Amino acid sequence: MLLNKKILLLLILSTTIAFAQNEDKKPETSILTLGLLAPTYFYAPRWNVGYIRKIDRRIWVGLELGYGDFGSAIGTASGDNDVIFKKYKLYEIRPELYYDLSPSSKVQHLLSAELFYIHHSDVFKDNWYRNDAANLQYTFESADYQRHKYGININYSLFLNITKRLAVMPKIGFGIKHRNVQFSNVVNQQQSNAELEEGNWILSSNDYRKNEGNLTNLNFNLDIKIVYRLN
Repeated sequence: MLLNKKILLLLILSTTIAFAQNEDKKPETSILTLGLLAPTYFYAPRWNVGYIRKIDRRIWVGLELGYGDFGSAIGTASGDNDVIFKKYKLYEIRPELYYDLSPSSKVQHLLSAELFYIHHSDVFKDNWYRNDAANLQYTFESADYQRHKYGININYSLFLNITKRLAVMPKIGFGIKHRNVQFSNVVNQQQSNAELEEGNWILSSNDYRKNEGNLTNLNFNLDIKIVYRLN
């Protein structure tokens, strides 16, 4: 937990320094963003808002914050389908450094490096999980769940203008992530005789809700943002 706090502090500090170093310059462009895909994530929905600032002809810096809980989830994720429960909470932070590939073009093409940290907690009912270290699988009536995820992405984004101030910003990227999952306060835990499934180093879907322990693998990043230019 102490390591996770240090990582979160480092992410915030790196972005703060980037802004502070350029506070004496008048920004050419300041932008607000709203993520459109994150609220629809079936297993971990959240709302992401961000601020991006152009600090010279090619360099932009940005910071995005995300939050999700049971009450803010939309669609089937907030229904009675055992996807998330009322104790669900997620916090996210993403500082990002952009390089403008076409500063003279009407359509901006940006290459960026993005750090990210996610803290996800929930309380699961009548389910199962796998302990990777012991290579055992358990069923339970109730368990507290925590997931810490952090890593880095290399992204490609572009601005598709709608009006002078409004734009759509699609983004795609790949990177490396590390994930730590913990189950605690487990009620009526029993070892299961079900056959264990093999993990996947390359990509994974919803196994982060089942596999306890640490995992490092590739990360795929896809988003579409609504952009509002402040100036």
